Amino acid sequence: MTGRENKGVYLILIEKKKLKNDSGNFSVDIGITVEEWKEMLVNEEIFYDVAKGMIGKWYLFPNQEATHNEVMEKHSEEYLNYKASPFNGIVKGLAKQIMKHLNRFEVTQSDGEGSSYWSILFEGWIAEKSRNGGFVWKLRKELVQAIDELDLFIDHKFEKKATLANELEVHISDFKQLCDESALSVTSLSNMEVVSLVAEFQDKFPKEKLASLTFEEYALGTNSREDSYSYWLEYKTDKLGSIKGGSVDKHGIWFSKDEGFRTSSKFSAESKEASMDIMRKALADLITQGIMRNFDAIEEGILANTVKYKTLYMYYPNLYLPIFSNDHYSYLIKELGYSPKDYKGIGVKQKLLIEIKEEGKKLSKLSMHEYAHFLYYLFGTPRRKKDSSSEIWIDGGTLKGNDDESNVENEGNLKMTYQLLDLDLAAVNDKSNPTASKENAKPFKRDYVAKQKSNMITGEKGEVLVVEYEKDRLKKYQELKSKIEQKSLNDDSLGYDILSFETNGRERYIEVKTTGGKISSELSFYLTDNELQTAKRDENYWIYIVSEIDTGMPKITPLKNLFSEEHEECVQIKPLKYLVSVGVVEVNSEF
Repeated sequence: MTGRENKGVYLILIEKKKLKNDSGNFSVDIGITVEEWKEMLVNEEIFYDVAKGMIGKWYLFPNQEATHNEVMEKHSEEYLNYKASPFNGIVKGLAKQIMKHLNRFEVTQSDGEGSSYWSILFEGWIAEKSRNGGFVWKLRKELVQAIDELDLFIDHKFEKKATLANELEVHISDFKQLCDESALSVTSLSNMEVVSLVAEFQDKFPKEKLASLTFEEYALGTNSREDSYSYWLEYKTDKLGSIKGGSVDKHGIWFSKDEGFRTSSKFSAESKEASMDIMRKALADLITQGIMRNFDAIEEGILANTVKYKTLYMYYPNLYLPIFSNDHYSYLIKELGYSPKDYKGIGVKQKLLIEIKEEGKKLSKLSMHEYAHFLYYLFGTPRRKKDSSSEIWIDGGTLKGNDDESNVENEGNLKMTYQLLDLDLAAVNDKSNPTASKENAKPFKRDYVAKQKSNMITGEKGEVLVVEYEKDRLKKYQELKSKIEQKSLNDDSLGYDILSFETNGRERYIEVKTTGGKISSELSFYLTDNELQTAKRDENYWIYIVSEIDTGMPKITPLKNLFSEEHEECVQIKPLKYLVSVGVVEVNSEF
């Protein structure tokens, strides 16, 4: 024995990881966890100010992705005197610090030669030709999550929302113009109509009544089902935001013809009244938390999300969005550059959208109803191909490029030219004696066959023009556009000429009235009794007046629900023909 201490030898193995190139998409699995990123982000020896500032710039971009040129362009004042990108050097220094700290790997280029530093913080791909720059860097998702959890760039987060709000507000004027044009119901209801329907619901079910709702007053399937809370929520107010479809158990408590009183598991109790006690408490708690917009407590509530958030909107339409689908929220926040995985639950996603709205001067002035439809207008509406299908397609969206030539069918027709007119309706003059003006008229003989033939040709021209206009109106909604039908070609018993659609998929019934003349201070046209009854029965009945049809610029004037109470003073209906029926006892052919 020499008496010397025998010291152990420790070997540290550094794993070499090769950058993968998959058809221009570059990535490598480096195995850094969210917790490790969090630890390093607060270590100023690793993430020094300049490095942290650079990461913050990428974090601000939608989806946390950008080219060097895009970042420098956005921060042009800061990089005004730079002839080349400074980011490669910053990333190289930062990556070396990270590898030194972890001391377990290094990354080589895809060909195995030389080190790859940028891939430690980013994944990347060759940029599309339309982008400013040749290569895109995207922050690693674990790094983004760590930044979110630390609230590291809390000021940047607000800056990001403000930046998004500014970018969205560029499109508000176009959206508002569509809302103001009677022929383009992009919001399906006006603000006044929303207020009216919400008030009607609240009159029927005041907040204070929820704590004492009976089973019959709440549930679907009872004798008073069409007056029940659940029926109003799902069907009578569906124009405000639909929760139709899916299982009835979303309502928690209901009545089945075959099985009688039924509940979902969360409302199961020893008796009907005990189940209703649970329901009444759930509704009362929701209303209490709703006024405070306490999303954490709201998310913990036992009501189904669709019922929960539809209820909140019906009582607090200025605090909540009329969007009740988690799929829709995930789609919209993803389009705005956020990862749905980082926002669990409808409440958190809705809160994010509302925060973006409140950051914009113009956005904040939109009602929640308008804001929801504004987002759909920009990004389109997610729809399932079948009710039970998980496959989703996007209907419309002005920012989705759905009107590119590659996506628009070639109909082989020349483009028609027309002008859209908007009328302000006024009280009509009552001409109580329609025959007075005819007393001094000279007698004449009309050629009714020629007149009828001329009317048919004129009417057909007008209908073809309206079909063309409707296809223009729905050009960003290809599936709806493909369903437009000129029904009058095969069936004249429907009470309308053309079946079209609103951008939300609702059917629009159109009766076309065509004239060669101009519209004067008083507009007159003929309706059959069938057309009149259809107009009074169907809520979304439109009359399109096509005037100056034989000129180079015919005019289209859409009139919605002309025979509703709203327009009672502006419309006068006079019977000009009579159907005469004569009772006959016996027909005798011998004279």
